[in-house]
Amino acid sequence: MAGTHQRRRPRASAAVSFGVTMVAATAGRAGAIKSVAEFAARNEELYERLRRQPVIEILEDSMSSPYMPEIEMRNQQGERYVCAMTAEEEGEPATSGSGGGGALEKLDTAMARNQALSTQLENHCDTLSTGWWSYEWCHRKFVRQFHVDVAQGTMDPVWSLGAYNHTVVTNNTGTGQEANAEAIESTSVVDHFSGGQHCDETNAGRSTKVDFRCCSDGEKESRSPHKNKKNKKRKPKANALASFASIREPNVCSYEVVICTPLLCGGKSQNVSAFSLLESLNGVCLSRHEGWWSYEFCYKKQMRQFHLVTVTDAKGKVASQVQDEYLLGKADVDAEFKGGESRYITHPGINDEPAALELEYEDGTVCELTKEKRASTIQFLCGTSDTIVSVTEDHTCHYKVVITTPTLCKHPAFVKESPATRSMSCRQEDEG
Repeated sequence: MAGTHQRRRPRASAAVSFGVTMVAATAGRAGAIKSVAEFAARNEELYERLRRQPVIEILEDSMSSPYMPEIEMRNQQGERYVCAMTAEEEGEPATSGSGGGGALEKLDTAMARNQALSTQLENHCDTLSTGWWSYEWCHRKFVRQFHVDVAQGTMDPVWSLGAYNHTVVTNNTGTGQEANAEAIESTSVVDHFSGGQHCDETNAGRSTKVDFRCCSDGEKESRSPHKNKKNKKRKPKANALASFASIREPNVCSYEVVICTPLLCGGKSQNVSAFSLLESLNGVCLSRHEGWWSYEFCYKKQMRQFHLVTVTDAKGKVASQVQDEYLLGKADVDAEFKGGESRYITHPGINDEPAALELEYEDGTVCELTKEKRASTIQFLCGTSDTIVSVTEDHTCHYKVVITTPTLCKHPAFVKESPATRSMSCRQEDEG
């Protein structure tokens, strides 16, 4: 109700969790720390003050009004606390020039996206050919320049443009009516590489800055002001987690590389293809043993069922040998190009089944009962490890294989949304 503020007692069923918020602080104490014991005592005093200033979180749907009065409660020791939301969260306008706050939230977002780059692009490399010269970038390892001698089948020369040194992460905020929502707030991640091939002109090693950008719709590199410098570019690869888009040399022996990745597209992260995320399983085979039978799944290859026996050769060496084997289906390597990934992703159902990506592996060993070839439905779920969770025969000679993999957890279809909460700070009150 506009213009009114009703004092309501929170419902007994409201979900409340206690915790201590640790914040960076500086001592206002004069003089230097003279001993380890004094330093420890100071820290203990600071910790005790922080411990007595807890923060609670209340699920939004437990509140009948967006305005919340002070709440009085006690901890397990019987100490009395009064908790209230900050003025900004109660709907009052932010201080002029503050930008509405949320700086820490924006920084957390920037750091989270950088972490996604670290995990998803580990061991990822890409090349860019520009004629005589070719360039290779390997994520947070190195950047190099080389010439391929096709006749000899060699690379000569090969020059290092720098080894990975450090990363700078910032959250950029733009203004202006011409800026779109994605441009207004974006994450900037720049990797710095140094100590490359010695440059005679600068008498120093070559260096490179690698700028990661959300450019899934094509990189607008033509805006570059350095028209007289090297500026080689190409269209980003479709469904790639990261592609070497361009390189230029704005200063002698100092290079700038643009890597296009949908991992920085923020709200448009749905452009990250689930199939591209599963590329980390290329060359990987997973196995599961269930009594008599063992199962093996090899991504983009096959699913098989087999029985192992132990044999001893003439020299007394013990080894395992496959006695019975059935092919439960082969991969359709062109699946991701047949109508897009939306055909293969199933979303959570009414019984809270998790989201899954399902692929059909067909053309297996002929079934003696049905006279048809065996087949399997491979169901990928978000999980903490690459594991075959279960193999069941859902109907005669057809199998359902459930596999978990952490690589899909970054895809928006597999991200579980946490319930909305609102924070309240608490102060301890004397008994009165």
